[in-house]
This record gives sequence, structure tokens and C-alpha cells, in this order.
Amino acid sequence: MRALRREEKQQLMNAGCRAKLWDTIRVTDDFCPGGYENVTFIGEISLARQEALIGGYKVKNVRLKNCIIEQNVNIADVSGVIEGYHIESGCTIRHIGRMVYNEQELCGEGTEITPLDETGSRSLLLHRGLTAQIAYLTIFARHNPSVSTQLSAIAQQYVTQHKLDKHARIASGSRIEYVETLRNVHIAQASTLYGAKRIERATLCRTSIGDNVIMEDVVAMPGSAITESCVLHRCFVGEGVCMDGAFSAHDTLIFANSHLSNGEASAALLGPHTISMHRSTLLIGSCVSFFNAGSGTNQSNHHYRLGPMHYGVMGRGCKTASNAYLLWPAVIGSFTKVVGRVMTQPDTRHFPFSELIAEGNTTKLRPAALLASIGTLRDQDKWYWRDKRVHKESGDLIDYSALPPSVVSEMYAGYNALRLLMEQHTEVERYNVRGASIERADLLFGMEHYRGALVLFVANTLAQWCLDRTAALKALHANARQKKDALIYYDLFGISVSEADLTRLYKRLERKKVRNVDQLAEFFRQCDNQNRFLIPLATVLLAHLFDGTMEERLTACLTEALKASARLEKELLRDAAKEQSPRMQVVYGLLASDSGAAARELSLLKENTEELPFIKQMRAQREEERCAIERLLS
Repeated sequence: MRALRREEKQQLMNAGCRAKLWDTIRVTDDFCPGGYENVTFIGEISLARQEALIGGYKVKNVRLKNCIIEQNVNIADVSGVIEGYHIESGCTIRHIGRMVYNEQELCGEGTEITPLDETGSRSLLLHRGLTAQIAYLTIFARHNPSVSTQLSAIAQQYVTQHKLDKHARIASGSRIEYVETLRNVHIAQASTLYGAKRIERATLCRTSIGDNVIMEDVVAMPGSAITESCVLHRCFVGEGVCMDGAFSAHDTLIFANSHLSNGEASAALLGPHTISMHRSTLLIGSCVSFFNAGSGTNQSNHHYRLGPMHYGVMGRGCKTASNAYLLWPAVIGSFTKVVGRVMTQPDTRHFPFSELIAEGNTTKLRPAALLASIGTLRDQDKWYWRDKRVHKESGDLIDYSALPPSVVSEMYAGYNALRLLMEQHTEVERYNVRGASIERADLLFGMEHYRGALVLFVANTLAQWCLDRTAALKALHANARQKKDALIYYDLFGISVSEADLTRLYKRLERKKVRNVDQLAEFFRQCDNQNRFLIPLATVLLAHLFDGTMEERLTACLTEALKASARLEKELLRDAAKEQSPRMQVVYGLLASDSGAAARELSLLKENTEELPFIKQMRAQREEERCAIERLLS
């Protein structure tokens, strides 16, 4: 960089440019003053050449204070000032109010937020290295002070390491137009901001910001979009997240592929694929993932005396019916559907694929009711195709398998819990679990279907990883010494982590062997490798579900799995047929003059149901599974 030449200074002045001290301006060797018009320079300025062609790059009608301007940028019609920014090549900044960066500001990173427990006991720091797994671990490891302290130190180290100096950056290729106020905003990767109202203390990475958006203390990751009058305070927005429809949130973490619209989130921990798109929907103190909120869903933590410290956890894949209400604290098992106003604060963590139905002042639990639901199968299928992550190997990790080990672990616990209830209370027609009750018929249904799903998991796992019966027996014998804790897995917002691995991580954190975000992320990537734990898990399940020698257990498991697969297919088809049941025929035959028209139209729809691509795909998959199981059985 060099000082301005006399003739360059004169050309700038002739173009309406002004400066308090021309000596504080430095320029590149190929600098040409023709690209600058009506610019006021204040403080230390670095300028590069702009191609001043017709329709080309130009800097005009702006005040620049302590800025670095790279080549080939469009900056025009700034009513206030641009201060403290390093604007990289290819950027467009037009028709904005103020854009100010105060030296040493953190731009959202390092902001302490309080998800779930608003009294502050589960706080964490916002930063770009945050992932769904790291956030989950940080929030739920508070029972171990040594681990919690080290996780906080790792986060603080990341923030310090990525601290800005004299300038905030506007990454190459960014577009900022018709924005009223930008204060302490760092655009780390090319982003588009159009029509936003006010953004303060934020770090943006390949983010799209739209009309009337207000943001304070926000970190937004690649592929995210925040538009249509959304209001965010102290939030993390993950990869591929879409927010629109005036959604508002505070002290909330939102991870990959979530879509939030029209509602509100307060102190929420929203894992991957959280969907809340209906008006009057409030997620407060909620920990969810792969979640679908029905219209009018309300979750409340206002059952307190010492402040909003209560929260609720809903396992992977839960959904709520319209106008569902949940009073925290509560824990809901994975893939559960909640219906009505649930006021009993249930704990159903060991009963996945259930229905939780409010009945007055009581809550009815139907274990495993959704295992035979075609809707559950569709939910599991569509998430993979909605994956919009940019960095699938280094950001939020997501296992899209239909039965991840954490859910298998829940089912096994549920199967044992139901069996124990029945053994202890043989003559009872209604069984009580924490905050819910189970009717005897539902208990028997749950036992049968949990066992069927577990047996199918074992058979399908062996069929997937073993070429023949000999290989399957060899793999089973090799893992025969697995301990019972091999059955315990936790869902860390997208991936399953065994209790043994989690204990190992705790010990490494206590000894400060894990010292940074990269090492944490690497640990979770290793946990995401299913090859190393599916066969051990299947082996332990086989030992607990069947008696006899290893060969006898295998034969019994495969035989039962074939029956369970056939039964499941029949139940899924029966559930799909409900879409065209006689009770649904009220809307058919509206233009017909004879009474039989509705029935004829309905029969055509029934025939078409089995031809639906999803149904055909499901049947083909079941047939493929049965063939693989028969291969091991023969």
C-alpha cells in the first residue's frame, strides 16, 4: 500500500470526495480514483481500484470511517456512515442507513444465553463451532461440574481464538441492500441482506436475511434463511434453517434443517428437523428434534415458585396434534404423538412410538401404537430428502436410519417395563406409570409390538452386515461377551451415543484431554460410525430375547422376524387403507345423482392406494428384508 499521489487526490476532490486528513488514506499500487464519487473519508482508510465503467463497480455517496475497501465493489447511497469494516471484493452495499463496527466487539459470538432453564443454570456461549451434539452435551452435562467447566473453557477458547481485531469483515460476494441499521455485524461468508430493519451483534455465514427482520446477538450458519419480519434475540441458527412468517425467538438454539414460521420459541433447544409452521404455536422451555408441532401447540414452564427453571424433553420424532398443551416438566418418549391438554407431567421416556392422550385430568398412554402407523414410516422417509446441510461431515451430525440405537434402547426398556408391570399386577385392567395410565389391552399390544420391532432389528442388522448364516454366527460369537450396558444409548440430537462412549468422553474432559471444539467434533464423528456398534447391540438383544445356544437363538430370532415382518406389513397397509375408509366417503360423489356414486368413487381410490409410490416402495422393502432374513435362515 502507498500514499495518494497529488494528481489522484485532486481527481478525488474533483469528483466530490472529501477527507479530514488525506495522509491517512492508503491505496493499492494500481489504484485509480475514477471509481470513487462523492465519498467522505474519515480516519484510517485503505482503498483499492474500482472499475469505473458504465454499469461497473463504483463507490459513491457514502461516508467511510476506518475502513478497508477491496477492488470491484459497489457501494452507493448510504445515508449514515460505514465504520470499521473490511469490505472484500465483489460486495454490493446500496441504500442502507448505518453500518458500524466498534473495535473489539464480538459480533454475537461469546454471547451467553440461557436455553431451557431461564434462571441461568444451563447457560452456554454462542459461537460458530457450536453443533447440535456439542450444545446437547453442554446443556445436559451439568450434573458433572468438572465436565461442565471444561466444556465452558472450550467454548471460551473458541470465542477468544476467533475474536475480531480492528475491523469486522463483509465477505466477498455479499449483498446488503435497503437495510436500516447494521451494528457490529460480521459477515464471515457471503450473505444476502435485503430489507432488514435492524441487525446488531451478529455473525452471519452464507445467510439470507429478508424484509423487516430484527436480530440481536445471533450466530447464523451456512444455508440459513431468516425473512418476513422475524425477530431474534440471543439465538443460534443452524445450517439449512428456514425462519419466516414473523417468527420470534429468544435464548433459543435452532439446529439443522428446521423450519419455523408464525409462532414463538422461548428458551428452547430445537434439534435438527424441528418443524413449527402454524400460528399461535409456542415452544417454551422445549427440548425437541425431528419434531412436528401441530397448530396451536403450547408448552408451558409456568409451573414454578423460584422462576422459569422447568423444561420438557420430547424424544426424536415426536409430534403434537392441533391445540395440544404440555405442562413442564415432562419427558416424552421418541416418536410419540401428543393429543389434548396434558397436565400430568408424564415421564414416558421408555415408551417410544406411543400415543399420549389427555382424558380430562388424566393422561392415557398407548405404548407402541405408532409402530404400525404408515404416517410414522413417511416421517422417517422424508427427513433424508429435506437435508439442506452444507457441511455434512463437520457440522450437525444426523443419522437418518429408521431405528437408530437410541430408539432401540428405548424400545427394549419399554418392553421390559411393560412385562414387569404385567407380572407384578396380573389382575389389573389399568396400569399406572409416572403421570400416565395404560389399559391392559394396550399393554399387551405394546409388549407384542416392541418385541416384534426388536426382533426385526436384530434380524435386519445381521442380514445387512453378514453374507450368510456362517458369517452371522461368527459375528455373534465374536461379540458374545458384550456387557448389558451395550443396550444403553442416548440420542444426542441426531446421533446415538453409547453409555460406554459417553463415560469415556466424560473422563477425557475431566482430565482435560479434550481441549478444543475440533476434538469434540471428532469424537462425535467417531460415534456416528454405525459399523462398530450395530452387531454388538444385536448380539446383546439376541441374548436377552431368546434362550439356548447361539445357533438356536439365531434360528428362533429369524423365524419370529419373518412373522413379525409379515404382520407389520399387513398392519401398515390396513392403516393406509383408513384414508379411504367408509367414514371418509362423505366428500365423494358430490355431483352424482345416485346413492352408490360415493362408494364407487371410494373403491377406485382404494385400488389406487396400493399403487401409490410410497406404498409400493414400502412393500418392496419389506419383501427385500424377508428375502435377506430367509438367506440367513436357510
